[in-house]
Parts: sequence; structure tokens; C-alpha cells
Amino acid sequence: MTVETWDELMAVNLRGPFLCVKAVTPIMQKQNYGKIINIGSTTMMSGLTNRLHYTTAKGGILAMTRSLATELGPDGIRVNNVAYGLVTSRLNEEELNTTERGQKMLEARALRQHVRAEDLTGTLIYLASSDSDHMTGQTLVVDGGGILY
Repeated sequence: MTVETWDELMAVNLRGPFLCVKAVTPIMQKQNYGKIINIGSTTMMSGLTNRLHYTTAKGGILAMTRSLATELGPDGIRVNNVAYGLVTSRLNEEELNTTERGQKMLEARALRQHVRAEDLTGTLIYLASSDSDHMTGQTLVVDGGGILY
């Protein structure tokens, strides 16, 4: 991997979320309330061959979530993280549903089904709602039980 590739991925996956937090924090501090939901990945828990830069960045999101929760909590701002596994999309659906690799991935999940984008919706709505007002610094995993294996 080149240094340029490393830097580009860090800019998108770690610096980008940091800049978003930096932009919204003053508004949330002024109203003494806010919800920041970071998007992580289960790769930070298991590692991923040939994806050191991605896994490292997503591990950074976990650390950033926890640090921000302690820093911003006194201002009424909750900071949480959603970590998901591989999500089925138009780009990978055929491969996941028709190949041996896709079948092995299914067998490596407790629920034996691929995660779809809409499977994340309920978790995101919960974290954005007042139902999660006493929750901060946490990571919710939505991966069909993939990290259990």
C-alpha cells in the first residue's frame, strides 16, 4: 500500500467524520443537546487482510466516539457508533448470492442472512431519538452475528 492510499482513506474515513463533528458541535453546545452517530465497521474487531488502512480508520472511529462522549457529555451531547458488517448492495448482491464466497459468508453469520442497508435503519433511528438519551460512547453492532464467529 502506498502512503498516498493510506492518507486518502484516512482523510475520508477518519478526518471526514472529525470535520463533521467539528462543524456541528458549537450548535449542539449552544442548545445543550445533540446526537452524533458515527459509522464504524466490524473490521475494527476482527481485522481484515489487505485492508490495514480501512480497519485502522474504523478503529479510530471507535476511539473518537468514546473520547468525544466524555468530552461532549457535559454539554448534553451524546456520541455513539454503529458498526456493521458487509452490507448487500447493487454492487455486490450477485456475488454474495451466487458464489461460494458469498455462501461461506452466510455460514459465518449466526442469522445466516446478509445485512441490507435497510437493516441499519432501526438502529440509526433509535440512536437519533430521545429513547437513547441515556446512552453515549457506545458501539452497536449490526452484522447478523458475524463477529460471533
